[in-house]
Amino acid sequence: MNPDPSRAERLVRAFVPTGGIGDAVLGDLAQEWYERSVRDGRRAATTWYRWQALRSLPHLLALTTRERAGRVAAAVLPALLITALLTAGTWVALLVATEGPAGVQVQRSPQVLAAAFLVLGGAVAVLGGGVLAGLSRHAPLVNVAWLAVAWVPTVLLLPPSPGLPAWHLAALPAVLATGTAIGGLSAVLLRPVR
Repeated sequence: MNPDPSRAERLVRAFVPTGGIGDAVLGDLAQEWYERSVRDGRRAATTWYRWQALRSLPHLLALTTRERAGRVAAAVLPALLITALLTAGTWVALLVATEGPAGVQVQRSPQVLAAAFLVLGGAVAVLGGGVLAGLSRHAPLVNVAWLAVAWVPTVLLLPPSPGLPAWHLAALPAVLATGTAIGGLSAVLLRPVR
């Protein structure tokens, strides 16, 4: 049964997605409108319906916003991480490729290059942990934990890079494992509750 005051219903439907609590509230209002139109007349029922629809709109918006906030964050966070990753990668590439003072600084101080690779590796680990947790339906943190643990032997099997400081080889597995765990936890915590 579609009530007469369709403008108020269209306004509510424009702000609240179909399905869920919005349809339930509009259905209750439509049923009450029908009963009031029989008892009090169409004009009084239409005025009541419009007032109730406008009155319930802020509450429905708050419920919808709370419900969708996790989805919005889950959609925006990977884009921000990819942007940060590309920025860090570009920064490292410019540092290495520059023949000016920055390139000379990197050649004299490999500490800067090692720190840049740690930042880049940490960003990749956060992104990887988040994607893995987002793709896993059942027990997503188990897969993230396995990936975090797998970083340690993988990095230790790499040959040592000449010119890079010794702390780099020790810090890289810790940064990768921690970044993977942070990315996985973030993806699980930002996942909307079903």
